[in-house]
Amino acid sequence: MIKWLTLGLLLLLSLMGLGLFTGPTAVPPDQVWKVLWGQPAAQPEYVAIIWLLRLPRLLLAMVVGAALSCAGAAFQSLLRSPLADPYLTGTSAGASLGTALAIVLGLAIPVLPLCAFAGALLAVLAVTRIARAQGGLRLEDFLLAGVMMSTLLGSLVSLLLVLSGKDVGKLVFFLLGNLGDPVEWSKVGWAMPPFLVGLALLAWNSYPLNLLSLGEELAGPAGVHVESVKREVLVASTLLTACAVAAAGLVGFVGLVIPHVCRLWVGPDMRKLLPLTLVWGAVFLLSCDLLTRVFPHELPVGVVTALLGAPWFLWQLHRSRAC
Repeated sequence: MIKWLTLGLLLLLSLMGLGLFTGPTAVPPDQVWKVLWGQPAAQPEYVAIIWLLRLPRLLLAMVVGAALSCAGAAFQSLLRSPLADPYLTGTSAGASLGTALAIVLGLAIPVLPLCAFAGALLAVLAVTRIARAQGGLRLEDFLLAGVMMSTLLGSLVSLLLVLSGKDVGKLVFFLLGNLGDPVEWSKVGWAMPPFLVGLALLAWNSYPLNLLSLGEELAGPAGVHVESVKREVLVASTLLTACAVAAAGLVGFVGLVIPHVCRLWVGPDMRKLLPLTLVWGAVFLLSCDLLTRVFPHELPVGVVTALLGAPWFLWQLHRSRAC
């Protein structure tokens, strides 16, 4: 674990440095260092570019990537399936509907995470209730209900898109997953509290999750309050997904691919898996965000994660069937 964690941290620092030098406006490297060390820059706009545009965008990409990957790891451990992630469980769709409603209603930006959390939580509760109605919380019922809920809520978001009028451009970029809008420090500020609370809840329940992944019939006698752990993990995963969706829109495959890769490195122990997915989720999304700046017209980051994640997932699915 230490080897992969160290490598991830080194990559993260390298990507952050690269991100400060990369953008549509060329800033000489010596000017970047002067701005970072508080020395006078050759041109005043260099200070604004580094401190007010590039640095908060880098930090937001790291928070969103870490949040989605940790939420995916929690869902996969709770449901004991590598196919579970915030999208397949309907959580992202609920968060997107809540955020889209807030955008259409013109609510203040700090309210977006609350609307996203409310939508995501209602979606998870509905999916859980539907799955339990089939007799127990079976994996196939939960995922099927999640896919159907995602389809339904996605249709409602599309309806909002048609009816939104002047907000159509903002909603389109939101649905595609976007870090390209000018990111202010306030956006990073309101994304951090739900991220930290959700992460703390998952860390607190990492050992009970290990026992729960062995089966409820073994976790109960070992002293795990099964229903309480399930509720706390679902709330934590919902918080993480909501803050990511409210901040960057729909960014897919991070919560599916990163936990799966990290599990191949360190195994299913959440005490090791959680910090590793946190770091490598940030690395993955930061890399994708830097790739969006290579194209003549900057792509939404959700398009890049889908272009990278979908083929990888299909290859993994084919390989698992071939074995």
